[in-house]
Amino acid sequence: PASFLVTEAVIVPYWGWRRLNAASGYLAEELRALERSAGGAVLARSPSAPLPGGDLVLQQMTLLQEAKARVSDLRRFVADILANFPDPVLVVDRAGRILTVNQAAADFAGQASLSTTPNSPVQPILARIVSFRPDGGTAWPPPERDAATGQPFTGLGMAGRAYEVRFTPTRSAGDEPTGWIIHLADITSLVSAMRQREEAVALL
Repeated sequence: PASFLVTEAVIVPYWGWRRLNAASGYLAEELRALERSAGGAVLARSPSAPLPGGDLVLQQMTLLQEAKARVSDLRRFVADILANFPDPVLVVDRAGRILTVNQAAADFAGQASLSTTPNSPVQPILARIVSFRPDGGTAWPPPERDAATGQPFTGLGMAGRAYEVRFTPTRSAGDEPTGWIIHLADITSLVSAMRQREEAVALL
């Protein structure tokens, strides 16, 4: 058995080293791809520092640090857009649980003493918008566009404001549905103008 044991003592460490080397190379390539793609379409890329030569582990640590910074920049970019959007915007999962909202949505829910903390249900918030349609209807679950009129859900919210509830589906990188972005578009001025027009036509 001596030859077998010697062969095993040589081959097993070599096989483990080759496996570790392959995994290390794959990790480095994935980190480079993530660093290039994270926010690359919308965020200006700062010039990357040259990778340290020789030490593969140190190179991977540098790549990981750069990819982490890019992802953090992208998250901040999206959060700033959402926070400064004038209308209420809520991001929910497929079960209707809130993931994040902007300040306008928090103020809208606060008028009814409703919570917008993560995992809170969005249905009680949308229930505060009463449909303009005579046959009623609710904004949740997300309705399909009406086959007869082609119009999304519209209704009267709190403080006498009129809203159009718009649903935009969200998807994962694998094109799997993950939830919705709910935009409560304030159409009070439009509804008021339409009513004034109808009153003018009726008067004529």
